[in-house]
Amino acid sequence: MTRKYGIGLDIGIGSVGFAVISRTNRDDARIEDLGVRLFDSGETNDHKARKSQERRAHRSVRRLIRRRTHRKDRAKKFLQKINLISCDSLKAWQEQNGNQNIFQVRLKGLDAKLTPEEIADCIIHICNHRGYREFYEDENTDNEAGVIKAALADFEERFQAGNYRSVADMILHDKIFNEKKLNNKLNDDKKYFPDYHNHKENERYILIKRSYQQKELLDILNKQKEFYPQLTEHNIDFLCNKIVFAQRDFETGPGNEDDKTRKFMGFLDTLGKCVFYKEEKRAFRSTVISDVYALTNCLSQFTYVDVETGEIVLPKEAASAIVNEVLVKASATEKEIKAILKRFGIEMIKPGKLEVKAPDTIKTLKILKATLEASGYSYEELIAEDQFDLENPSKLQKLCVILSENITPKRRDAALKRAGWNEKLRKEMSRKKFGGTASVCERYMLEAINAFLEGETYGNFQARRLKERDASSEETTKYKILPALTKKDDEEIVENVVVFKAINETRKVLNAIIRKYGSPEYINVEVADELGRSFKERDKLTKLNRENEKERKNIDKKLVELGLRKDGEVKPKDILRYRLWKAQGGVDLYTGVPIEENEVLSEVYEVDHIVPFSLILDDTAQNKALVSRIANQEKRQRVPRQYLADDKEFMKRVNTLFSKGKISAKKYKYLTLESIYTAEAKVLLEEWKSRNINDTRYITRYIVNYLTSNLLFDSEKAKNVYAIKGAITSKMRKLWLNSKSWGDEEKDRENNLHHAADAIVIANLTPAYVEIASDNLKLQNIYKAHHKQESFEYTTYLNGAVKKMAKYYGFSESYSRRLLESKERIPSLVSNLRTEVDKRLVDNSLEIFQDITPERFMKNVKDYYRDDQAFAESLSMPLVSYKQNKKFQGQITDDNPIAKNKRKETSVAKIDTLGNENILSANKYYCIEIYKDNQNKTALRGIRYVDLVKRNKKLYLATPYPAGYQEHVMYLFANDYVRIYDNRNRLKFEGYYRGVEAITRKKFQMRFANANKNIIVSIIKTDEVKKCNVDILGNLGGEVKCSEPFMLLQGND
Repeated sequence: MTRKYGIGLDIGIGSVGFAVISRTNRDDARIEDLGVRLFDSGETNDHKARKSQERRAHRSVRRLIRRRTHRKDRAKKFLQKINLISCDSLKAWQEQNGNQNIFQVRLKGLDAKLTPEEIADCIIHICNHRGYREFYEDENTDNEAGVIKAALADFEERFQAGNYRSVADMILHDKIFNEKKLNNKLNDDKKYFPDYHNHKENERYILIKRSYQQKELLDILNKQKEFYPQLTEHNIDFLCNKIVFAQRDFETGPGNEDDKTRKFMGFLDTLGKCVFYKEEKRAFRSTVISDVYALTNCLSQFTYVDVETGEIVLPKEAASAIVNEVLVKASATEKEIKAILKRFGIEMIKPGKLEVKAPDTIKTLKILKATLEASGYSYEELIAEDQFDLENPSKLQKLCVILSENITPKRRDAALKRAGWNEKLRKEMSRKKFGGTASVCERYMLEAINAFLEGETYGNFQARRLKERDASSEETTKYKILPALTKKDDEEIVENVVVFKAINETRKVLNAIIRKYGSPEYINVEVADELGRSFKERDKLTKLNRENEKERKNIDKKLVELGLRKDGEVKPKDILRYRLWKAQGGVDLYTGVPIEENEVLSEVYEVDHIVPFSLILDDTAQNKALVSRIANQEKRQRVPRQYLADDKEFMKRVNTLFSKGKISAKKYKYLTLESIYTAEAKVLLEEWKSRNINDTRYITRYIVNYLTSNLLFDSEKAKNVYAIKGAITSKMRKLWLNSKSWGDEEKDRENNLHHAADAIVIANLTPAYVEIASDNLKLQNIYKAHHKQESFEYTTYLNGAVKKMAKYYGFSESYSRRLLESKERIPSLVSNLRTEVDKRLVDNSLEIFQDITPERFMKNVKDYYRDDQAFAESLSMPLVSYKQNKKFQGQITDDNPIAKNKRKETSVAKIDTLGNENILSANKYYCIEIYKDNQNKTALRGIRYVDLVKRNKKLYLATPYPAGYQEHVMYLFANDYVRIYDNRNRLKFEGYYRGVEAITRKKFQMRFANANKNIIVSIIKTDEVKKCNVDILGNLGGEVKCSEPFMLLQGND
């Protein structure tokens, strides 16, 4: 009988864990395949940026250096053109006088005659150090910009206080630049050079304004005009404004503005498309519509409670009043919004720490109001226009678009003048910061605003729109094998290298599985929380995790100090108890009775699920409370408000904790649920359950939609792809798997196979078996609550669950009863999952599997699959698969030059257009060549990127063969799987080659098959190295024969 296949995927940054479950019926499901695929995530090693961003930063620096060099070159040629000095004589003079104190020359040039060489030297020095140009007058919108503004203000204050004539005068005489001179009492100015650079280790941070540098150069040249007729007013103006201080407009982008084929265009040509309306461009961030959209998004963080009924609701009249008053006043403080809501009997409850504060969302409105009123316009009249008409935008909306499209002051002024705005406003707006784009278009923003005006919070609107988009996605051609992603599918996803690589490797893994087993019946997907988040968001999460870890260590220490646990014996559940106790203000959350600190771990108290876990499958701290055992027993399988119906103090306690930010909005909703038995409550519980199981983030929805829209399934069902939340995977992993192997509370991240363990759990989390597992948990709780008796409540719930499984999932009554009545384990799709995982997912790095050899593994699986010996014999111990890295791309040299006296054979010289030489370290290896020397011994050499040249899409060696070179054996690339044998043919190492540690000492970074850390392995001349093939699913193949060696570059090439 043909087996049907289901797939579980655990998708992360740089990894894809997969599991294939096969079955012919509900009783014979088994783990068909499992594994992990690892790949370069596209991030830098410190996980702070994408490699593409790092390359872009390096490219930006190179562009800066190139432009600076070009500027100096133009200046020299212009001075030669006007017959002031020749380039050759200037170069000769600089070689002789290169160490002079240029600031003394610049200061002298204000009053006395300079030589032509000195004039040129002043110009070139200012070409190198033009000063900081303030683009916007309000650049204090973030921390970095605030630092810049302070540094500019510090310069201005010191310059005025010292009554200096020029920048050079200030640098020569202000003590801030001359601390070394003052401290060491140096008197010879010729031997001393001021320290005007900002250093990381120095607290001093001063930025010199460009306008001051420009004035100084003009003053010097105007003085020298008295002595040199070549320095006419026209030539001085051209030299200063067209060469030294010339700067292209921001809007044009790099390269020739008229060249429409250039790679990097101006920003208006590269605006992305809306994620909802693919044909419409993204909206500018600094507009009236964008401000109100951001405000509605921010207000979605709050909870709105009707003071009389306690109902969570936002009346549309109240929502409209908020938007109207914010527009008129251009102000949105929390106090003002609360006052508006109070008029409608609504209390706004803050969830604790806000991601975004309301006043920060309407920065554009504030600028508009202040600037318009200062320029003679009536803001009141202008804001009274309809601000939310897409087809006929208001005058203010048009103004904002002009300001956002025109960044450079002169362009902005011209555009505002054409639009009829007065001179005062043009001047006021010339350096105001407008710009940036959102991820959505104006049409989507207006839909969100209109939904808010009807009383729908942005969070609910977004969820609804995503659901509608997924449901109404046009019918596409479906394939057995997934096609590659293109920009046409989703520009934003494709351009995000980290996300694109994760999806693309997932696609390759799926295609390999489908080629081997055929179309799947279903796919369950879990997407790592950090995937799809920006580096800024992830940095926040990292900081939060560090804070949590710090708190965890403090609690650990506290529990040991209290004598409640011994050092090293504090468990995660102990930490949770203390955290709950602290958040609850040291009292029993249900009864309000104080809990002494030294009683936190006492058996008198228990951690209770606020809403029974079986009903909503939420095992996070959001659904937990520390309460007395008696209170927990009395509450039973109910919610607190059912148990405490007559206790008014309970709700006061909950409201106080919520208003103080001690509990989240989610926990507040759980605690305030009145019943679990009403029809309305049942709908709500199902919704919560769905949210706790299904991941609804944009990136997850995208992956689900990508698979649903493009892939053929072996199923008649309408829905075949499910997104599973990490929290439910984590909980079920602990329930289903062996705590001594893969089901431990703390996941073993030293072994990469943990991704496969998660994938197995994910593959088992089909909707039917999620229902079975939650109902089984519920029945077990009822059974225990009735002293292990099958009570009337137990029987009633069991019968209802059996009927549900028959109606919605087609389960037979006998099969459902057998699973639901199980009291030894929680049922799963694979009937004996714990045992089967321990037979299949084996690695010697785990203590429980230390004695498992390949022979022992084969015996175990043959015993386990005794009814299918052919299947058992096809299995092998799991092996993580790595994506090989053979692309000839990457960083060739280090970024920073090294001193010439530290030059090595491996260094390279870069010579700029002026003949200046920079020495750079070039120890960036493309691959390692293993060869035989003339004594037939194993020898190695590193082949660096600089050792190779690409000609007609082929790589050639630009360096000669080493002495004694006889025969090429193989090239080793990062992530090649190798076996190293000693001179007695004993296996010395088996695993993945990762990179060079020390090439001269023949030390290399290697990694055991499934490990997550590198080790150092030496390859000596008596060793033999063999390379083996590992396919994408981790199947180890035969030996890879040596490839053709690179040809040596011949002749003048």
